[in-house]
Amino acid sequence: MHHVIRQSRFDTRPAHEIARLLHRRSIRTVLTLGIFNYLFLRPAFKTMPSLRVLVSLHSTRPHSVKGYLRSLLQARLLRRSDTLVSVCRNQADFLSKLYHIPLIRGLRPRLRETSGRRG
Repeated sequence: MHHVIRQSRFDTRPAHEIARLLHRRSIRTVLTLGIFNYLFLRPAFKTMPSLRVLVSLHSTRPHSVKGYLRSLLQARLLRRSDTLVSVCRNQADFLSKLYHIPLIRGLRPRLRETSGRRG
């Protein structure tokens, strides 16, 4: 785990620092916790187009119209090769409908069975 600190709200330096770190360490798979963190990977896509990204969205319902519009815009930036990680099928379906994330032909939800029982 690496920590990169922003100096201000509009500081883009961490995005470029992350891209350099990924390239220098030959990291091929990254897990982002939330769509905002995903945006910091965008500069790395130019030099590492095969970078595998797992996107975990924590919240389902937006708290405001502004939050919804921001998440909708950010969801449009996801690549077809990115993988949406969700807790359950219902969450993946809900996020797909809310933010218009294609799950069938684009992002693939990866589900992991956490209980011993299967339904």
